[in-house]
Amino acid sequence: MNVNKTRFLAISLAIVAQLAMLGYFITTNGLAFFNPAHNKMQGDDQSEYWRLAVNLVDHGVFSLSKTAPYAADQTRPPIFPLFLALGYGISGGFMLPIILNILASILTVFLVFEGALYFSKNKNIALAAAVAYIFLFYRLYAAN
Repeated sequence: MNVNKTRFLAISLAIVAQLAMLGYFITTNGLAFFNPAHNKMQGDDQSEYWRLAVNLVDHGVFSLSKTAPYAADQTRPPIFPLFLALGYGISGGFMLPIILNILASILTVFLVFEGALYFSKNKNIALAAAVAYIFLFYRLYAAN
């Protein structure tokens, strides 16, 4: 198998794994799983990042407050909430940011493959690195 086919295999596995996890969450919990206002399973991290994103879009302030006054908050780094706010602001919902996060996760698999290929000069080692990264359970969960 040449390098391009190996690269395609790694990306295909990443897509299948992400879609399987997304499908699992939707079939077992429904779309409410992705809405932090209704999801009791999400930990504090997820709900706080979403709260920051919603407050950025709806009230123009980086705040964890659930009600007015929306006092500025500095407990979380701003990059991920800004990413979520961008998707939430465009779509008005939570699925677009999740889909963008899944795409970023798949891109990361590609970068792991390319990095391993660059350093090892061996497509099998690169594939093994990509597959190991693909099936890290927390990565699959966090991307969804």
